Amino acid sequence: MEPKPGLADCLKRSFSWSVYARFSGREHSTGLISFAKRSSKDATSTTEKDESPQIANPLLDAALKRSRSKYELDMRGLLSPPKELHGTNETMGSSVNITVLQETVKELKWLTWLDISGNGLTELPESLGDLVKLTNLVVSENELVALPRSISKLKELATLSMEKNKIEELPWGIAQCKALTRLNGDYNNLQFLPDAVGKLSKLKTLSVHFNCLKSLPKSMATMTCLVELDVKFNHLEDIPENLCLATSLVRLNLASNFTNLRRLPESIGRLQNLRELDVSFNNLTCLPDSIAMLTNLQSLNLEGNPLLLPPLQIAEQGKEVVLNFMIKYVEQEKKMMKKRKISSLAKLVYKLLRMLKRRNGRVNGDLQLLA
Repeated sequence: MEPKPGLADCLKRSFSWSVYARFSGREHSTGLISFAKRSSKDATSTTEKDESPQIANPLLDAALKRSRSKYELDMRGLLSPPKELHGTNETMGSSVNITVLQETVKELKWLTWLDISGNGLTELPESLGDLVKLTNLVVSENELVALPRSISKLKELATLSMEKNKIEELPWGIAQCKALTRLNGDYNNLQFLPDAVGKLSKLKTLSVHFNCLKSLPKSMATMTCLVELDVKFNHLEDIPENLCLATSLVRLNLASNFTNLRRLPESIGRLQNLRELDVSFNNLTCLPDSIAMLTNLQSLNLEGNPLLLPPLQIAEQGKEVVLNFMIKYVEQEKKMMKKRKISSLAKLVYKLLRMLKRRNGRVNGDLQLLA
């Protein structure tokens, strides 16, 4: 009698498959693992007769029977990936409301996409770092307070989504994720960003709004690929001048740091590629002169600031009026400064002449006494 085929054997039998397993609890989630064919020419209608294979694993067999077609596997009731999947899947997600991710996840060596969002996870195993092929990691909407240190092993990780958790800090080892292009840490308890963030030289999008940040690391100056930075709804007190060396920035959102943020960096004009700048609902009273140099700016939101320069009535008229005002203001300041310099120089020359005259007068008086 021939042994019953395992799931991996079934996948290899007729087609080349990739596995997409979504265990998530969010809307649109079905609690199913979908097996999607790579070749569209092999596409098969989901209405055809279900030919689910017979599996020795009773839990997995039950999951297959619950599936709606032979391309889906209902994972409800499975708390960890069954061994029949080990070494075969490329993408996996979970929507079972699991609270513990088993250490055996490390067996999924070829996993490239892991989505375990919308569960009750409070921690991730260190074995997560063994999934060295991961390019996308989604751990959103859990109860995580930290990421495992082993995340530093994920050299191919391009996208990290960890929003809506309770994470207080990023591990320093994240600097080793050199391939990272997108990092979403919105709605957490982040107290600071480590200097290591500056070593993410390929990072294009950094979104950490709704956190507890009070400052940004100066190392961000080296993030030469950064296109979008979103730090709204934090407690930022100051924006480092070094940030303006990240000249690839196109979108910068500093909104709603409320009474904490009182000034913008003087060198903001260096961000020549900037198209969108949102500094609404802060405590700004003056815009830096160099803002007039942002010639590519398409959107400027100044709402909710007690501005004196430019005056509120100017700020309310939109980006074009504000920039024109600032350009004229800067030109006028230059003229005034030039006049002040000339005036100061004239005063200095006048003082020197008077001093020389007095000295000459004393010398002449001494000569008369000697005579």
